[in-house]
Amino acid sequence: MQALMQRTYQAIEYFLARRFPTRVTGIWRFILRMPIWSYNLGFGWMMGGSVLLLTTTGRVSGQPRHAALGYGRDEPTGELVVSAGWGGKTDWFRNLVADPHCTVQTGSRKCAAAARVWPEEEAIAHMRAFIPKNPYAPRMWSHLLGEVIGLDDEGLRKVVQAFPVVGFKPFDSKPSALRLPDA
Repeated sequence: MQALMQRTYQAIEYFLARRFPTRVTGIWRFILRMPIWSYNLGFGWMMGGSVLLLTTTGRVSGQPRHAALGYGRDEPTGELVVSAGWGGKTDWFRNLVADPHCTVQTGSRKCAAAARVWPEEEAIAHMRAFIPKNPYAPRMWSHLLGEVIGLDDEGLRKVVQAFPVVGFKPFDSKPSALRLPDA
Protein backbone atom coordinates (compact mmCIF):
# COMPACT_ATOMS: atom_id res chain seq x y z
CA MET A 1 0.00 0.00 0.00
CA GLN A 2 2.77 2.46 0.93
CA ALA A 3 4.67 1.78 -2.30
CA LEU A 4 1.53 2.53 -4.28
CA MET A 5 0.97 5.75 -2.29
CA GLN A 6 4.59 6.75 -2.89
CA ARG A 7 4.41 6.23 -6.68
CA THR A 8 1.06 8.02 -6.84
CA TYR A 9 2.42 11.01 -4.92
CA GLN A 10 5.50 11.11 -7.19
CA ALA A 11 3.35 10.99 -10.33
CA ILE A 12 1.11 13.83 -9.08
CA GLU A 13 4.16 15.87 -8.10
CA TYR A 14 5.65 15.40 -11.58
CA PHE A 15 2.37 16.32 -13.27
CA LEU A 16 2.00 19.47 -11.17
CA ALA A 17 5.60 20.54 -11.71
CA ARG A 18 5.03 20.33 -15.47
CA ARG A 19 1.70 22.14 -15.32
CA PHE A 20 2.55 24.79 -12.70
CA PRO A 21 6.29 25.54 -12.89
CA THR A 22 6.07 28.53 -10.53
CA ARG A 23 3.24 27.93 -8.03
CA VAL A 24 0.44 25.41 -7.52
CA THR A 25 -3.02 26.94 -7.23
CA GLY A 26 -6.70 26.04 -7.19
CA ILE A 27 -7.86 22.46 -7.08
CA TRP A 28 -4.29 21.14 -7.37
CA ARG A 29 -3.24 23.00 -4.22
CA PHE A 30 -6.25 21.41 -2.53
CA ILE A 31 -5.12 17.95 -3.72
CA LEU A 32 -1.52 18.49 -2.57
CA ARG A 33 -2.75 19.51 0.88
CA MET A 34 -4.75 16.29 1.33
CA PRO A 35 -1.84 14.49 3.05
CA ILE A 36 -1.84 17.24 5.71
CA TRP A 37 -5.48 16.50 6.45
CA SER A 38 -4.75 12.77 6.47
CA TYR A 39 -2.11 13.32 9.14
CA ASN A 40 -4.41 15.60 11.15
CA LEU A 41 -7.21 13.00 11.04
CA GLY A 42 -4.89 10.23 12.29
CA PHE A 43 -4.24 8.55 8.95
CA GLY A 44 -0.56 9.47 8.83
CA TRP A 45 0.32 5.77 8.88
CA MET A 46 -0.92 5.64 5.28
CA MET A 47 1.54 8.36 4.23
CA GLY A 48 4.50 7.55 6.47
CA GLY A 49 6.61 5.73 3.90
CA SER A 50 6.50 8.47 1.29
CA VAL A 51 5.21 11.76 2.68
CA LEU A 52 6.21 13.51 5.88
CA LEU A 53 4.36 16.27 7.70
CA LEU A 54 6.60 19.25 8.43
CA THR A 55 5.51 21.86 10.96
CA THR A 56 7.46 25.12 10.92
CA THR A 57 6.94 28.48 12.58
CA GLY A 58 5.70 31.14 10.17
CA ARG A 59 8.47 33.68 9.62
CA VAL A 60 5.98 36.58 9.60
CA SER A 61 2.99 35.33 11.59
CA GLY A 62 4.80 33.21 14.18
CA GLN A 63 1.98 30.66 13.79
CA PRO A 64 2.49 26.92 13.12
CA ARG A 65 2.59 26.17 9.38
CA HIS A 66 2.26 22.70 7.86
CA ALA A 67 3.61 21.20 4.66
CA ALA A 68 3.38 17.67 3.31
CA LEU A 69 6.61 16.74 1.55
CA GLY A 70 7.90 13.70 -0.28
CA TYR A 71 11.07 12.57 1.48
CA GLY A 72 13.95 10.15 1.51
CA ARG A 73 16.07 8.82 4.34
CA ASP A 74 19.82 9.12 4.46
CA GLU A 75 20.78 5.75 5.93
CA PRO A 76 24.27 6.69 7.22
CA THR A 77 23.03 9.71 9.23
CA GLY A 78 19.39 8.73 9.76
CA GLU A 79 18.30 12.18 8.57
CA LEU A 80 15.06 12.64 6.70
CA VAL A 81 15.82 14.47 3.47
CA VAL A 82 13.69 16.70 1.24
CA SER A 83 14.38 18.97 -1.71
CA ALA A 84 13.05 22.53 -1.73
CA GLY A 85 11.07 22.79 -4.94
CA TRP A 86 10.39 25.94 -6.89
CA GLY A 87 13.94 27.18 -6.43
CA GLY A 88 13.81 27.33 -2.65
CA LYS A 89 10.96 29.87 -2.78
CA THR A 90 8.50 27.64 -0.95
CA ASP A 91 7.06 29.00 2.27
CA TRP A 92 8.23 26.04 4.34
CA PHE A 93 11.83 26.54 3.19
CA ARG A 94 11.78 30.27 3.88
CA ASN A 95 10.28 29.55 7.32
CA LEU A 96 13.15 27.15 8.07
CA VAL A 97 15.72 29.74 6.98
CA ALA A 98 14.17 32.10 9.55
CA ASP A 99 13.98 29.38 12.27
CA PRO A 100 15.45 25.87 11.77
CA HIS A 101 13.46 24.43 14.69
CA CYS A 102 10.61 22.29 13.40
CA THR A 103 8.52 19.19 13.99
CA VAL A 104 8.61 16.26 11.59
CA GLN A 105 6.05 13.46 11.49
CA THR A 106 6.36 10.27 9.48
CA GLY A 107 3.50 7.86 9.87
CA SER A 108 2.54 7.92 13.54
CA ARG A 109 6.02 9.00 14.70
CA LYS A 110 6.51 12.67 15.52
CA CYS A 111 9.64 14.43 16.77
CA ALA A 112 11.19 17.86 17.18
CA ALA A 113 14.03 18.35 14.73
CA ALA A 114 16.63 20.77 13.46
CA ALA A 115 16.85 21.52 9.74
CA ARG A 116 20.03 22.08 7.77
CA VAL A 117 20.76 22.72 4.11
CA TRP A 118 23.13 20.04 2.93
CA PRO A 119 26.48 21.00 1.40
CA GLU A 120 26.58 20.57 -2.37
CA GLU A 121 28.67 17.38 -2.54
CA GLU A 122 26.57 15.64 0.12
CA ALA A 123 23.39 16.72 -1.68
CA ILE A 124 24.67 15.42 -5.04
CA ALA A 125 25.43 12.02 -3.50
CA HIS A 126 21.92 11.90 -2.04
CA MET A 127 20.30 12.85 -5.35
CA ARG A 128 22.25 10.13 -7.13
CA ALA A 129 20.91 7.54 -4.65
CA PHE A 130 17.40 9.04 -4.88
CA ILE A 131 16.97 8.75 -8.68
CA PRO A 132 16.16 4.99 -8.73
CA LYS A 133 13.49 5.57 -6.06
CA ASN A 134 11.71 8.29 -8.08
CA PRO A 135 11.82 7.69 -11.84
CA TYR A 136 9.97 10.98 -12.46
CA ALA A 137 12.65 13.13 -10.81
CA PRO A 138 15.10 13.61 -13.72
CA ARG A 139 12.29 14.58 -16.14
CA MET A 140 10.77 16.92 -13.57
CA TRP A 141 14.13 18.63 -12.88
CA SER A 142 14.76 19.02 -16.62
CA HIS A 143 11.35 20.57 -17.13
CA LEU A 144 11.66 22.97 -14.19
CA LEU A 145 15.17 24.05 -15.16
CA GLY A 146 14.29 24.41 -18.83
CA GLU A 147 17.10 22.17 -20.06
CA VAL A 148 17.91 18.48 -20.25
CA ILE A 149 19.70 17.59 -17.04
CA GLY A 150 22.32 14.87 -17.21
CA LEU A 151 22.69 12.48 -14.30
CA ASP A 152 26.41 13.16 -14.02
CA ASP A 153 27.97 15.40 -11.34
CA GLU A 154 27.53 18.54 -13.45
CA GLY A 155 23.82 17.90 -14.03
CA LEU A 156 23.13 17.01 -10.41
CA ARG A 157 25.08 20.09 -9.30
CA LYS A 158 22.63 22.24 -11.27
CA VAL A 159 19.74 20.46 -9.56
CA VAL A 160 21.01 20.94 -5.98
CA GLN A 161 21.88 24.58 -6.69
CA ALA A 162 18.35 25.21 -7.96
CA PHE A 163 16.54 23.03 -5.39
CA PRO A 164 18.35 23.06 -2.02
CA VAL A 165 18.44 19.74 -0.20
CA VAL A 166 17.35 19.95 3.44
CA GLY A 167 18.00 17.35 6.12
CA PHE A 168 16.10 16.99 9.39
CA LYS A 169 17.85 15.70 12.51
CA PRO A 170 15.96 14.89 15.70
CA PHE A 171 16.97 17.24 18.52
CA ASP A 172 19.92 15.97 20.47
CA SER A 173 21.82 19.23 20.47
CA LYS A 174 21.16 22.91 19.96
CA PRO A 175 20.52 23.58 16.24
CA SER A 176 22.63 26.15 14.48
CA ALA A 177 21.15 28.74 12.13
CA LEU A 178 20.05 27.37 8.78
CA ARG A 179 22.51 28.64 6.21
CA LEU A 180 21.85 28.81 2.52
CA PRO A 181 24.50 27.17 0.35
CA ASP A 182 26.91 29.56 -1.34
CA ALA A 183 25.73 30.49 -4.82
